Amino acid sequence: MKLGETTRDDPTPEDIEAAEIRLRGLIHRTPVLESRLIDQAVGSRVRFKCEMFQRGGSHKVRGAFNWILAQQEQRLLTGAVTASSGNHGAALAIASSYVGIPSVVIMPEDSNASKRAATVGYGAEVVSQGVNGSNRETVADEIALERGYRRNTADAVDGIAGLGTLGFEIAGTERLEVVCVPVGLGALISGVAIGLKSRAPNIRLIGVEPRLGDDMRRSIAADKIVRLERVPETIADGARALAPSERTFSIVRRFVDDVVVVSDGDILEAMRLIWTRLKVVAEPTAALAFAAIVSGAVSGDALCLLSGGNVDWEAMKPLEREEGDSRL
Repeated sequence: MKLGETTRDDPTPEDIEAAEIRLRGLIHRTPVLESRLIDQAVGSRVRFKCEMFQRGGSHKVRGAFNWILAQQEQRLLTGAVTASSGNHGAALAIASSYVGIPSVVIMPEDSNASKRAATVGYGAEVVSQGVNGSNRETVADEIALERGYRRNTADAVDGIAGLGTLGFEIAGTERLEVVCVPVGLGALISGVAIGLKSRAPNIRLIGVEPRLGDDMRRSIAADKIVRLERVPETIADGARALAPSERTFSIVRRFVDDVVVVSDGDILEAMRLIWTRLKVVAEPTAALAFAAIVSGAVSGDALCLLSGGNVDWEAMKPLEREEGDSRL
């Protein structure tokens, strides 16, 4: 068990209800948008839950705020440490600054530059020297122990409960059949699954991974956690997990109806349609959900969770095919 992690097993619908109360006035209830032109392009009705309009530009602040506030209730918090490739660290910085405690975010050296800058701007100390996708959790453990700070993990119970508020919100969408959610470590889809299935058990829930980082799909197929040999080289930087955690794997296996994969090309095409037709900016990881529709991996009317909009434009430039001709 990581330092500072709760001893409870999995979050419950009651934990999500408690999170809703804690988060009142601190987070936004984000809009559900749709586009007639997108519906025509893919041949079905698609709605988008737009978490790029959330504080910090992603869904992560729901979990970070709930974890921080739950820790405070137990008088356990003098500072917080987490490992993150970007959005989670920024969210923890926002929540920590709000309650007036220091935060340290361990980010790999090759992390998204704009996300790193945002994390610093929100008030966190960022540690990156010598950090990569394989050792960041170990470095975070060491710093938490050294400084006596609480160790926040992406799959902490109260964090997942905070993300479950999205499941509650989505469950209230009318005439909904299928929900598609991006999958990295699996915390987001775990929270959505518990919240959604507790209120609308008949809605199909589909997780979407990049083909180059399909650790959750492999784990489900093997009925045990499968760890990838190296950090996935996918444009979906928020989905570069090496393996699901024991908690997220257990929740996904019990509550998620299917996990599908898409190519980086599918992600780029999904981004193009979202940017040019829906007129909002979705980062590559957020576009995973819609990429499942674009690729044909999921068919029919669906709601796609756009998990964030923190795009590093400099990182997108190498994707241009030639000067003046970009997929985006």
